Amino acid sequence: MEMPDFTLRFSRRLQLMVASAAATIFALWLLGTPDGVLGKAAAVGYAICHQIAERTFPIDLEADLLMPLCARCTGIYLGVLLSFLILAARNRLRSYRFPPLPIVAILIGFVALLGVDGVNSYLTFFPGYQPIYPPSNPLRLITGLLAGITAAHLIVPFFNSTLWAQPQPTRSLDGLRDLLAVCAAAGVVALLVLSGRPLILWTLGVLSSLSVVALLSAIGAALFVSVLRRERQAHTWRDLIVPLLAGFSLAMLEISAITLVRFALTGTWSGFVIG
Repeated sequence: MEMPDFTLRFSRRLQLMVASAAATIFALWLLGTPDGVLGKAAAVGYAICHQIAERTFPIDLEADLLMPLCARCTGIYLGVLLSFLILAARNRLRSYRFPPLPIVAILIGFVALLGVDGVNSYLTFFPGYQPIYPPSNPLRLITGLLAGITAAHLIVPFFNSTLWAQPQPTRSLDGLRDLLAVCAAAGVVALLVLSGRPLILWTLGVLSSLSVVALLSAIGAALFVSVLRRERQAHTWRDLIVPLLAGFSLAMLEISAITLVRFALTGTWSGFVIG
């Protein structure tokens, strides 16, 4: 029996509409954002990050060039991207089972660490507050990486159980050894960021912004098939072209809408200024 072609379940008109919408939205976004690769990356960050200079790693101090995302957001989205790459390398990108409960508890603990560090850091905006410990960009980066690892390994099973007809019956993380290996890789990423080398920071900055778009597109794709009631019908990656294009359109619409509101309120592409 021939396997049904998922892409043909979408009408030609819908396929054309989705492709046209993705191309149009992306083209308009490109035209309306700052020039250059780093400028576009910073425009993505503009929609989801405060980009406060004091809380962002500099690429080039003399040129006043900063990474597109603050230290914490850089960590989060590099953690997501790193996890996706490791899952792909381990042939686990289509896993639909969540990690064991003890590992989930540790992952939730990672998010709690980010919350504690975030609140401790945020309260320093208020005069007279004595922080529990001195906030720093390296700590923001590390807690962000751990939270990004958590997000990826919990979102991937949700994504796969929503889109794939036959997702892999494996876990995104099998146990503590797997988690420690991912954390070790995240430690390498942290060292690369902390190296301060402009080319490395430029590259990781662009990758962190691409990770934002990829994550929002994946969530949008899952939402798209859910609204159309086409869950669990994909058999190959080719079958996901239409949902992912739709997800990309939703992601760019979301980014563009937030960007327009922020620019209307601030009148500048710069990050927020402390004080």
